[in-house]
Amino acid sequence: MSGEDARWVRAGQLALSAAGLVLLAAGVRLLWTGTDEGVPARVGGWLLGVLLAHDLLLVPLVLLVGWAVRRVPGRGALRAGLLTGGCLVLVALPPLLRRNEARYPTSLPLDYPRGLAVALGVVALLTAAGVARQRWAARGARRGRG
Repeated sequence: MSGEDARWVRAGQLALSAAGLVLLAAGVRLLWTGTDEGVPARVGGWLLGVLLAHDLLLVPLVLLVGWAVRRVPGRGALRAGLLTGGCLVLVALPPLLRRNEARYPTSLPLDYPRGLAVALGVVALLTAAGVARQRWAARGARRGRG
């Protein structure tokens, strides 16, 4: 990247960062002034819980699984599939856990367990295809060297 291009990239980064900080400040102000008493403290507690769960549970689990499959042939596709499946489960957890607590029948109208199972099945099939492709490519590369 040339020096002039780098300056444009840096200017874009600074502009987007400034816009993000302005939006963050607006959100905090709205949370503080536009909600009932006690809501900001509950939101703060929730955010603290999310940060702790991420840093103390999710990151170590992802690192452990990545380490466990480090020598498996086709590990790139396997890691991608595991990470995608984990993200799907995290996204699906709120409606799955709140299924019986819905106040209105239309608030959670879909069959979320079935949807998650279908999505995980698609990820598993694509992961298996990716692992097979990587193994096949590695086998072909070994034959070509021989």
